[in-house]
Amino acid sequence: MFLTIIGFILILQLLVFVHELGHFITARRAGVNVEEFGFGLPPRIFGFVKNGVLYSLNWLPLGGFVRMKGEESESGDTDSFSQKPLLSRFIILSAGVFMNFLLAVVCYSIVFMIGFPMNAERLSTEPGNGSITERYLIVSGVLDDGPAKDSELEVGDKIVRLNGAPISTLSNAQAAIAENATITLFVNKRGQEISYVLEPRVIEDVDPDRPILGLGLEEIAVVRYNPFVSVWKGLKESLYIIGRIVVVLGTILRDLVTTRTVTSDVGGPVAIAVFTGRVIDLGISHVLQFIAVISLNFTVINFLPFPALDGGRALFLAIEKFRGKSVSQKIEGMTHQIGFMLLMLLFVLITVRDVARFEIVDWIKSLF
Repeated sequence: MFLTIIGFILILQLLVFVHELGHFITARRAGVNVEEFGFGLPPRIFGFVKNGVLYSLNWLPLGGFVRMKGEESESGDTDSFSQKPLLSRFIILSAGVFMNFLLAVVCYSIVFMIGFPMNAERLSTEPGNGSITERYLIVSGVLDDGPAKDSELEVGDKIVRLNGAPISTLSNAQAAIAENATITLFVNKRGQEISYVLEPRVIEDVDPDRPILGLGLEEIAVVRYNPFVSVWKGLKESLYIIGRIVVVLGTILRDLVTTRTVTSDVGGPVAIAVFTGRVIDLGISHVLQFIAVISLNFTVINFLPFPALDGGRALFLAIEKFRGKSVSQKIEGMTHQIGFMLLMLLFVLITVRDVARFEIVDWIKSLF
């Protein structure tokens, strides 16, 4: 669990650092006076000044910030954010999400170079210039009333052997399950090989024709590409995932309006922390993919036209362009404060649900 917490903090800080670095670089290049570049959130541990910028390390390791002159209050100085041309301000505001997108492209590119784990069915749509370095099965789901329900098998567990023999294809696994009254699965779980003895049985509602284990199995093929193809595929994969995120986000917003419910698939920091532990067990390729997906979520969500987000600030620039003059700093500041409070309320609600969902309280009690 300690490794999970450390991994979660490092991943989150990487995403925030890259995001704020985008704001910092573009602001400095535009001639804006950057007053502070903060790592973590206040209160401050210590700081030092270099080239007029205060670089601070803060106690709460769950964020970061770039404080620019004239961003939150009126200033008539030429090195103020508010005095820069509209295009320069838009570039500064959008640079954070661009850097998160770029981080995802880099992560995916590295994964394609070292070996990209993909669903084997996807191989038929991939160009044939990659080499398959490995095939294996993973657990993709556990049926509530199936034989595997009472075991400790979890989504993401890598199946090493079945009845003592190596198994790498879904068809072979299904045939073995149908032919044997008892199945011994050897699973790689958190770096250790653990065996589970299961008895397949027929579940009428699922498959009345053959016995099953009540496990969802997914065949994974690890494909490696040369560096040039990997970068191109990293870009394509990032754009594809952004499209998927937009579709899912649209579905969530639709459900909020029509049914006033939020799907259980939506998670906050607690969910990210839990899944961090799971992907660490799966290896570096899965960790990099996880970082890429979270970074792309940051990209999309942070640029939504909602107050307190970069997209909300960009929206005020669009209003300024349309009106021919800027919105009052007081009104804009108040709008962002309200938006921030609403986001914090949503954050708390999702966190409370995640704590119950992942039985965090029970885990904390087990420590004492």
